[in-house]
Amino acid sequence: MNDDEFLISCLKNYLADVKEEYDYAKQFTDADSAEIAEDNIEIYDILKVLIDDIKGIESLNDLDDDDYLFVYECLQAYAEAFVIDGREEKAREKAEEDFARLSELLDEMAADFNYDEDEDE
Repeated sequence: MNDDEFLISCLKNYLADVKEEYDYAKQFTDADSAEIAEDNIEIYDILKVLIDDIKGIESLNDLDDDDYLFVYECLQAYAEAFVIDGREEKAREKAEEDFARLSELLDEMAADFNYDEDEDE
């Protein structure tokens, strides 16, 4: 999987996670669950539209600053909840490689965004 496919895969996986959290929270009627559901469906709706515009890493540069930051925050949230299953050696190694790759992508995005901010000043 090349870097562009990896980026899109991470975004789609996070989108599925957000939808799953929404579906879970929606089944409860308390105020906290309603707020969680509302937050998740909002993230889902925004990211679903943005994913259609993202064809790869280079296309991130075409996003406005708010959308770029939103995608970065989504990937960061995905990284924070990333699971590395240690029960099987090959699966563990693959997950560790994917996490390292995701961390590198986040570092590059942060550096690019900070660089762009410096240009604006």
